[in-house]
Amino acid sequence: MQYVFILGREPLLSLAEITSVLNRKFISYKLKAWQKPFCVIETPTALIANDLMQDLGGTIKIAEIFSTIEAAGDKNNLTVSLQKSILNFLQKKGATDKKVFFGLSFYQQEQNKFNSKNWGLEIKNKLKDLNINSRLVTSLESILSAVTVKKNKLLSERGAEIILLPVGNQFFLAVTLAVQPFEEFSQRDFGRPGRDAFSGMLPPKLAKIMLNLAEAKPEETILDPFCGSGTILTEALILGYPNLIGSDISAKAINDTQQNIDWLKSSVTTTITKVSLLNVNVQELDKKLNKKVDCIVTEPFLGKPLTGHESPQEIEKQCLELKNLYEQAFRVFSQILKKGGRVIFIFPRFQIHQKTFSTNINKKIEEMGFKSLPLLDQEFLNYERPGQKVAREIWRFKKN
Repeated sequence: MQYVFILGREPLLSLAEITSVLNRKFISYKLKAWQKPFCVIETPTALIANDLMQDLGGTIKIAEIFSTIEAAGDKNNLTVSLQKSILNFLQKKGATDKKVFFGLSFYQQEQNKFNSKNWGLEIKNKLKDLNINSRLVTSLESILSAVTVKKNKLLSERGAEIILLPVGNQFFLAVTLAVQPFEEFSQRDFGRPGRDAFSGMLPPKLAKIMLNLAEAKPEETILDPFCGSGTILTEALILGYPNLIGSDISAKAINDTQQNIDWLKSSVTTTITKVSLLNVNVQELDKKLNKKVDCIVTEPFLGKPLTGHESPQEIEKQCLELKNLYEQAFRVFSQILKKGGRVIFIFPRFQIHQKTFSTNINKKIEEMGFKSLPLLDQEFLNYERPGQKVAREIWRFKKN
């Protein structure tokens, strides 16, 4: 079985998450190909795409490959072969005289430009010649969004989003099985009662990615020592982790976290377990905890919001203060984390005045008994938006 995963805005981060989730679930796989913005994964058994999508934060679509076409030779012959394969697939959808809903998404290289709408109209006319009634779903782009796919019945029994992907000298044709649950993420991001820009606005998608990178076993205890409004904890609850601890120096943050956990209990059907919450400075956390933990997954305080008018000296001062905080935190982590335990930690990187200011204290962390674990052979992975003053560096460590 071969599957296409359409990756999110940070494709390397999305790919690292996919491999971590497959590893955690003991799903055998081979990475057959990857290029921005997708990867192709082969498995010996079928994936349950909808269930897998619920566990992922950085994947936009999961599709199953149903045909592979050689791309070498005349472009007209390639077009005929691709359209014939798509038509054969859609014919099966229309075999019971019901209306077929379909759309095309070309994840194409620049030199292989295809017009999705024109292709779709040609296929629609050919379906009509076969007495199959159909509705073509289009957009202004060559790629249909997850929202368009879901809201236009393309995931239904009578629907299909056909994805076309050029990889080397081949074209893969795939049908979308699942899309990112964008409405659920939005609700958990903007609908929760406890939101505070000062204590951080970690996106739920990123929180889920971080949890997956930790590859925690179901029975392991996960700690977020800078829990803010509880985004990591609530995403961990949704993933089914029952042993969770959150702490924060701010009493308001602890209250916001409890509000959000209570709100989650009322808005989801799954059983939500109790979370231990501690109002304590990270420096004193080892004195408050009565047990060691298996994983620490956290976004710490990333510094005061920037206006863009700060001097380099002000940025350097903030970096120094944050480095001191992070060093103190890791000294405590070395006391409360079990041997072999993992840490997923975000370091901010400030990009201002056309300069980059880093807060990484990797060498000091290693001196405390931690080892940096690469993510896809990278020391760390980025999460950032163009023009942002603060980028996130996502690191993974293991206690020796």
